[in-house]
Amino acid sequence: MRDILLITRNNPALGDRLSRAGFSVSALDPAPGDLPSVPGELPAGSLALFEMREETGTHKDTASRLREAGARTVLLSPLPADDLCAFMLRNGIADLLRPQPDANLADILAAIAEKPGAACGSFAILEPDPCFARVLTEVIERFGCEAVVCAGADDLFARIQGRDFQGVLLSMGAPGLDLASFIRRALAGGDAKRVPFYPYKDMREGLYVHELISGLNRIARAVMSPREILGYLANLLFRKQLFVLVDRLNREIEFTGNIHLVREPLARIYHTMGMDAFSMENAMSDEAYLPLCDINRELQALLLRAQGLRWMGIDQEKKPTCGRGG
Repeated sequence: MRDILLITRNNPALGDRLSRAGFSVSALDPAPGDLPSVPGELPAGSLALFEMREETGTHKDTASRLREAGARTVLLSPLPADDLCAFMLRNGIADLLRPQPDANLADILAAIAEKPGAACGSFAILEPDPCFARVLTEVIERFGCEAVVCAGADDLFARIQGRDFQGVLLSMGAPGLDLASFIRRALAGGDAKRVPFYPYKDMREGLYVHELISGLNRIARAVMSPREILGYLANLLFRKQLFVLVDRLNREIEFTGNIHLVREPLARIYHTMGMDAFSMENAMSDEAYLPLCDINRELQALLLRAQGLRWMGIDQEKKPTCGRGG
């Protein structure tokens, strides 16, 4: 049974919904001005739904205690994502949900709690901040990939040898990172040369001359900010899974061969198909219908899993800070 801790203003009703969804529910009262007594340790894999209507010192302390207790915290708040971003990243919180009906919240939390298997490949992470590494890991694992957090450059290069990694997320602020040496090792051959590198840095710290002339453009198309790398990852991994499902649906329904059913009115279909209209395959047979049900369930699960990460999306066009572009 999955464990969840509720710190919301509607604990009883939501708790009942979650219990029926298979959760073991515990609850704390988030009374204004009081610091909820967060347990020192929570069961492994526990979720915590934490409602925050304003950012106060009490909220910061509660988020910190939840992190220390090992909870995967989901923030429930009507506040703008831009106002919450720094708070969430400081506390290793990946998910932001808006107030909505209890039934919707229960479905979303159930989907977040179910981590899909690592079937889509692995990403290596070199990030000194454990809270930001935690958010990156949550995004990667949410979409069926494996996140491998590395202790340093030596550990990273050792891990990617002999394995088919899909990318390396590289914090340029990692202590002791010799960027020129790192780039030489990445270009030296072997498995590292085939792996895409995604460097990122808090641009408030600026890009230094040695970083610009060190050859970053030889291994990367852009240097992103932490917020941009999150938006890029979430969007890419979501679209990857989405279009795999769309492709399966396309093949199941033979979309191209049935395009006339989309483009023509029913009366014209009758005339253009002639007698073929009476020999169409039965689209509601078990062989045709049940695979569509499977795809629908997987699509619904994907949409629910992605719900809490939608705040990461960046709509406006971004230009590369460094690299080839294109």
